[in-house]
Amino acid sequence: MSALPGRCQILERVTAQREREVPTSGYTSPKAPGGGGSNRHPNIRPLNLSRQEQADLVAFLRNGLTDPRVACDRAPVDHPSLQLTNGHAGDAAKVLSGSVRELAKDEFLALPAVGAKGLASGKCLRNDDGTPVRPAMVTTTTVP
Repeated sequence: MSALPGRCQILERVTAQREREVPTSGYTSPKAPGGGGSNRHPNIRPLNLSRQEQADLVAFLRNGLTDPRVACDRAPVDHPSLQLTNGHAGDAAKVLSGSVRELAKDEFLALPAVGAKGLASGKCLRNDDGTPVRPAMVTTTTVP
């Protein structure tokens, strides 16, 4: 699987690093778990995953958690045009009054309507590596 130019495969890097070391913040305190050397709980440790298990975990995180219908705003998650508040009119020093009661004047952002067919494929949410969101592949294993 190749990444888009200029992009790194973050999930692969994170899962590989988690197998090598469990990062800590370096915070020291007598109240920290383990006697003050870290704020990491002693039960957090590497999972000891094989390369295949790491690849399976990445595939699940990348494809098993987002329904492609959500990624492309397709039915049943399509929506009408929505007005979303987007702060207040004015600048960092002063906002503009929007009413007699001297409340700040709201600014709005219009989220255009999306019909049942959803967004064009080029406009859909993409994974961290630039690939499109795909349906999760479910496999079953028979245990003897």
